[in-house]
Amino acid sequence: MHAQAEKHTPVPDLDREDLVERMETTIERLAQGRVRDLRVTWIDDWIVLQGRSKTYHAAQLALAVAHDLAGRGPVVTSHIVVG
Repeated sequence: MHAQAEKHTPVPDLDREDLVERMETTIERLAQGRVRDLRVTWIDDWIVLQGRSKTYHAAQLALAVAHDLAGRGPVVTSHIVVG
C-alpha cells in the first residue's frame, strides 16, 4: 500500500499578513540579530524565508520558528544564505 502525501491545511487570506508579520517578529526576537535582512514572503502555498546569517544554527532557528508558527498550513522553505 502506498503512503498518501500529507495535505496541508490552507490558511485563510486574512491570516496571511498576520502570520508573516508574526514570523518575522518572532524570528528577529529569538535570533537576536543573527539573521540579517530577514524577509518572510508567502507565495502560493509556500512561505519563503530570505536573509543572511553567519551561522547555520541561526538559519535553522529561523526555519524551526517558521515551521512551528505555520503548523500544518503552508510549506516553509528557507533561502537564508549562510556565510
